[in-house]
Amino acid sequence: MASIFSQPRSPFWFAAFRGADGSREKRSTKIPATGGNRAKALRMATDWERAAEKARAGRLIEESARSVISEMVEYATGRPLEFETVTSWFKVWLEGKEKAKAGATAARYRQVCRDFLAHLGPRANINLAALRVDDVESFRTAELRQGKSVGTVRVAIKAIGAALNAARRQGLVNGNVAALEAIPEQRVAKHTFTPEQLSALLRVADSYRNGEWGTLVRLGYFVGGRLSSLARLRWGQIDLAAGTLKLPAVKGQAALDVPIAAELAEHLQSLPSADSDAAPLMPKLAAKGAGGEHGLSKTFGGLMDAAKIANPILREAAGDKGRTVRALGFHSLRHTFNSRLANAGVSQEVRRKLTGHQSDAMNDRYTHLEAETLRQAVAKLPGIDTKK
Repeated sequence: MASIFSQPRSPFWFAAFRGADGSREKRSTKIPATGGNRAKALRMATDWERAAEKARAGRLIEESARSVISEMVEYATGRPLEFETVTSWFKVWLEGKEKAKAGATAARYRQVCRDFLAHLGPRANINLAALRVDDVESFRTAELRQGKSVGTVRVAIKAIGAALNAARRQGLVNGNVAALEAIPEQRVAKHTFTPEQLSALLRVADSYRNGEWGTLVRLGYFVGGRLSSLARLRWGQIDLAAGTLKLPAVKGQAALDVPIAAELAEHLQSLPSADSDAAPLMPKLAAKGAGGEHGLSKTFGGLMDAAKIANPILREAAGDKGRTVRALGFHSLRHTFNSRLANAGVSQEVRRKLTGHQSDAMNDRYTHLEAETLRQAVAKLPGIDTKK
């Protein structure tokens, strides 16, 4: 039977009880031996012995161990120990991210959390601190088997790691079990558009949806920006007098000031003027809003079909959630922009400055590039002959 006793020169009650291996153990309860705490200390000693008895019998499951620890902390501090389950913590973390992040980013985090918890099954309700490396690793393996790209899965693991790092900072876990060894990227090489394909594409795009797609295609080719940034351009980002276009910061890259090629400038000047700098350059496309990029990509695929542009499959989807990757897409305009500049003799450092492909350190390294150098580089882009 558990008992308590005091020790000379110690301010705390000590507990004596039979441990998990059957031997007699003695341990400080950390409960002061003064102030009427005898009953509290004895109760803690009894709980320890009860937990040890269950352990000897193989019945000490996580839930009961958690209950015993919580009770002991409550005896000592007056407040029970609060435990976070994997589900409850990811819910708390996600709520914070939804307040701080843009709609598309928050939606991506939401989907990652939903997929991860579904993969865990019953283990989603265990104590967060009991989450193991193999829980995260098996999730990563399952995602790859569903046909998701290495880049997509890498982003998902990064999100899980961010949630666990936040938990570590609050003392809920000791480490980050999402710190997995990196898997090599298995990229497929996107193709570039030929001059003939660009001509056919632009003829179709100019006659679709009031010509807004014609504007977007020209921007993709002459600016080399990403679909989401270009589709939401506003007149205030375009300075026709200075001949520059400002692209917002995206994916960790700084905002870019890109010179406007003469052919693009002529097209922009032909568009109906807007009353406000906040007005979208392409109202119908901008109305897609956050999360509309997939729909824009699909429409672009339809334009290529109408232009009779062959688009072979580079990688088949391997599951219901997998994605079929084709040789050409809107992002291929970005590849074409970069490749045509290279073929025109534009140096790699200038091309990196124009596309924003550099890291922060690389960006600092190339800050000496003058605007006129970039303007001369863009001027070397071949035009698009819509009469071909």
